[in-house]
Amino acid sequence: MKWSLVLTGVLFFVLPVLSDGEVQSQTYLSGDPSVSETKAWPKQLSVLTFNTWGMWMGPIHVGKNWPERLPRIAQAIRQANADVVLFQELWRKQDRKYVTDSLHEQYPYSVGSHGKMGLRGLIGSGLLVLSKYPFFAPEQFHVYKDFTAPEEFFAGKGLLIVPISINGKLFAFGNTHLGSAHWDAKINDFKPKQLAQHVRQLEQMGELIAEARHSFDERGLHPHFILSGDTNCPEYFWNAAENRTETDKPSYCYPSLNPNGEL
Repeated sequence: MKWSLVLTGVLFFVLPVLSDGEVQSQTYLSGDPSVSETKAWPKQLSVLTFNTWGMWMGPIHVGKNWPERLPRIAQAIRQANADVVLFQELWRKQDRKYVTDSLHEQYPYSVGSHGKMGLRGLIGSGLLVLSKYPFFAPEQFHVYKDFTAPEEFFAGKGLLIVPISINGKLFAFGNTHLGSAHWDAKINDFKPKQLAQHVRQLEQMGELIAEARHSFDERGLHPHFILSGDTNCPEYFWNAAENRTETDKPSYCYPSLNPNGEL
């Protein structure tokens, strides 16, 4: 069953990605260390994250009503007017291009993950970041080594770190999409192997953020990290047998998102 899902994934991904590229911003600041902690905070900073459910299976869209939803998504983002917008599941090049072109006047800076990811990243990461403010340095993207459900093998789920200078203050925005662990009704819990792989993704995410922080420290920069995206982490334990949430039991991964209080 597992590899039948993987083979299905081949059909799912080949058509949309053979000619796929990536939207890439053109403008970076020089990386001058004059960006520092002493600069004034922006009076207000708004960040919006949105999983578009933009999944395709060859020519067929899995998420419902995509042709109608895509322009409405762009319009909603325009009206929300956040300073920084982080998207997940914009898998197709033409969809990312539509979003960036539609919102370019409002968000002149855009970047998504790019480069060769191998089979694990055959369809790309689906991640995109739009900003009203210029990027301070090139982005960093990392594919998670582990995957959860078999159908996610070809999805390059990972962490995209984008440094952005906002009114002289440096922020590092982490846009991520972690795998999901399927529920097993027989044991009233997540499937153990998938749960363990999800936890390993969380651990790797923490390591990548720590490495990024260290690289900034070496340059005398100390950005404020903001993590956002789709972590597939329920806040509390779900009791399937009784069809209710156990609000006194935090889920297995929620406490792991910010173990050192750095985000």
